[in-house]
Order: sequence, then structure tokens, then C-alpha cells
Amino acid sequence: IGATERLDGVMLDLNLRGERVLPVIRALEKTGVPFILVSGYPGHETEDPTLRDARRIAKPFRPEDVADAIRETFLPRRS
Repeated sequence: IGATERLDGVMLDLNLRGERVLPVIRALEKTGVPFILVSGYPGHETEDPTLRDARRIAKPFRPEDVADAIRETFLPRRS
């Protein structure tokens, strides 16, 4: 996160081989970088209050689910 000048957005799997990504999410939130959570455990991630309002995609997902999430999360809204 600190190694680049700017991140437009990040997609993260909530659990990577038993390691949760909460520290990464907290760092993204501090810098204002939007993120999307990907999880094979729908609803499980809501145990942490930090993640309750996070945009998420449940696995297995369809390509259009990813496209919708990217459009809604990373692209600016036009009036």
C-alpha cells in the first residue's frame, strides 16, 4: 500500500490460506483506497464491525458480479 503513489482500488480475498486480511483493510481505509472483499464464507466476515458495510462478492461468482462490483466501487459516479 505504501509502495505505490496511488491505488485506484483493491479486491481482496478475506481469508488467504488461514490468514485474514484485516490489517490490509485497515491500511486501505486509512489511505481512502476503496476495496471489495471476496469470500467463500458469505456473512462470516460481518463478525468484524470494520467489514459490515464493505462491498463484497461471494464465491463462486459470475464475471458480471465482478464487473458490477468494480463499476459500483471503483468508478466515479457521473451526474
